[in-house]
Amino acid sequence: MQIVAKFHLIGSNSCQKTNIAKELLNYDGELAYTYVDVDTAKWLAIILQRSDFNELPIVFDYNYNLIGGLPELKKYLLEDGTSPETNRISALIKKAVENRSS
Repeated sequence: MQIVAKFHLIGSNSCQKTNIAKELLNYDGELAYTYVDVDTAKWLAIILQRSDFNELPIVFDYNYNLIGGLPELKKYLLEDGTSPETNRISALIKKAVENRSS
């Protein structure tokens, strides 16, 4: 049995790059990601406005370590698990998601 890595995807349904990322993270009809749409999650849109991110999607690994955008996701998938960089936004989003889940 093959284990499918989980990813966390932040994007917009109206964003072409987000839709491409969703397709890349769909394995044989199984979704390998969780998804938050910035158009409906206003709390997340505020965090992103205050960050260095200027385009969608934003992709994190299963531990909320930042992978990056669509080009970095493609590279990550091709290299089979390149070590993602972490930064302050990873911690902020992880904390916000945990607070919303509680």
